[in-house]
Amino acid sequence: LGVIFTLSGSFSKALNELKTKGLRAYFSLKRMVDTKSLTVASHFRLFDSLIVPILTYSCQVWLFESENLKMVANNALLTDPRTSITKISSDPFENIHLKFLKWTLGLSSKATNAICRGDTGRYPLAANAIKQALDYVVRLETLSLRFEKCTWYDL
Repeated sequence: LGVIFTLSGSFSKALNELKTKGLRAYFSLKRMVDTKSLTVASHFRLFDSLIVPILTYSCQVWLFESENLKMVANNALLTDPRTSITKISSDPFENIHLKFLKWTLGLSSKATNAICRGDTGRYPLAANAIKQALDYVVRLETLSLRFEKCTWYDL
């Protein structure tokens, strides 16, 4: 893995690279797993442990540039849920998640995304990434408080 930094500070190349690696992991999982031999919960466990870490790698850094976070910050999820669901579904990482859900359930690729989410009860990957980023910010704040306390006592 790794993150590609650009001079402009944009993470678009890094996000494209993570999407490519996530797709590669998804297709290798799809090639190795027989859907009829495992339960749906086992499929989810495999996805959460093999593919989600790739898709959310270093999300603490690049998430603040994400459109999903801007929607949350502007309370767009609360004002118009229909357009926010459409925007979340257009996220390239979420497309991989939806492909996986449809494959796990044995649905056509043209099946409605709402059915996949409703049947499985799974949240968008953005929710997990936002939680990771917020946990990281809290950790940084507690570390800075500890650092300030250490320097204060050292004086």
